[in-house]
Formats: sequence, structure tokens, C-alpha cells
Amino acid sequence: MSSILLPYIHYVALYLGVALTGGSVVHLPLAPGRYLLIGLVGVVVFILASVADARRRHATAVEGESASIGSYIGWSVLLSIGLGMLSGSIQHFLDFPHYAAVLLPLGVLLSLAAYVGRERLSLSGPKLVKLGAAAVSFALVLALGLDLLADELVPHGHDH
Repeated sequence: MSSILLPYIHYVALYLGVALTGGSVVHLPLAPGRYLLIGLVGVVVFILASVADARRRHATAVEGESASIGSYIGWSVLLSIGLGMLSGSIQHFLDFPHYAAVLLPLGVLLSLAAYVGRERLSLSGPKLVKLGAAAVSFALVLALGLDLLADELVPHGHDH
């Protein structure tokens, strides 16, 4: 029974941590204190579940002999936050268009950087510059396009 329940609990806790973290990021404008607390709980649940899961899976198999579970967990938390920014912004664009127009491109940049860090991808100088330039360019175009769309939905000009 524990061979099924323990991995299941790890799995649920990982995704619950991601969901709580992502939900807190996008809902922050509604009640900052409450959603910071929910986000903190999400990060703690995610960290605990990630440590348990990494130990269960033997993280050195993922990271190599110089594995640092702390580094892996740290990058995973940043990846979780970035993905929460992406999914939350997409889901709630109509609710918070200007906030989402900023949050979504930042989520792209954060999740990409965290993915590269977590997976320990080694990029040469020119490849890193190309990837960085492409990601920043994409994020800027996305931000400008979403901001224009947000203006159509909810103008943020002054009406005096």
C-alpha cells in the first residue's frame, strides 16, 4: 500500500505546491497579505515534496556526481514560480489585463532561466547570448502586444 500512497503523496504535493505558488502570484493584487501567505505555503510544500521526491529518485542520477540537492530545489522553485506566472497570467488576463501583460513575459524569462539552471545546461558564450537575445526580444514583443491588448480592454490613461 505504501508503495502506491507515498509516491502519490509526493506527486500531489509537488503539483499542489506549484498550483498554490502560481495562484498566489496572479491573485496578489486582490489581497497581498493573504496571497503572499498562500504563496509561501506553496513554496514550502513544493520544497518539502521536491526533497522527498529527489531522495526517492536519487537526485544524483538527475544531476550527476557533483549534485547539489539545494541547487536543484532552488532552481525548481524558481521554475515553479515562472510557470505559475505564465499559467496564471493566461488564465486571468481578462481579470487583470495590465498586470498579466507584465507578468506573462516575466514568467517566460524566469521559467526559461530556471529551466536552464535546473537542468544544468551548459551553453557556450555565443549560444547563451543568442538565447538571451531571443528570449528578451520575445518577452518585449509579448509585453508590448499584451499591453496594447490590455489598453483595449481597460484603458489606463487619466480621465481628468
